[in-house]
Amino acid sequence: MNTKLRENHKCCYPFIPDSEGFCFCIRKKLVEHQGYLDEIYGKGYFEETDFSHRAVINGWKNVLIDDLYVYHKRCCSFGTNDKRKIMEQNSHIYKSRWNAYKNMYYIESSFQNPIIKIKKEIFKNRLFYIGKSVNEKTLFINILGLKFKFRR
Repeated sequence: MNTKLRENHKCCYPFIPDSEGFCFCIRKKLVEHQGYLDEIYGKGYFEETDFSHRAVINGWKNVLIDDLYVYHKRCCSFGTNDKRKIMEQNSHIYKSRWNAYKNMYYIESSFQNPIIKIKKEIFKNRLFYIGKSVNEKTLFINILGLKFKFRR
């Protein structure tokens, strides 16, 4: 994927409204300036988004490292039941803190993530989708870390 990225995408490090996900970089100066991830979130979910919103409020910017692909094996950090419980609990904390912020400061962006674009090019004959199942008639298949959605 990184080879395809270098061959097919000109890196531009676009600004993004917040950082969320399994892998992100944080400057040491930012941690020294505003502190660490908030421990109220516990084991995971929403702590990185909370951190990135605080960074913007403190004058920092969030950018996408759009010339790097990091493979992430989903659902390995938590079991399904733990994940659901933690997400629900942390979602309430996050929303109570940041709903007003998101309405005021959320950046509208037409930038398309190059990873998604390249995945579409590699798997032209397959339907590519990132999102949640809308009903039982939807089948998700992961191939080499890529998530595919098929309607039955």
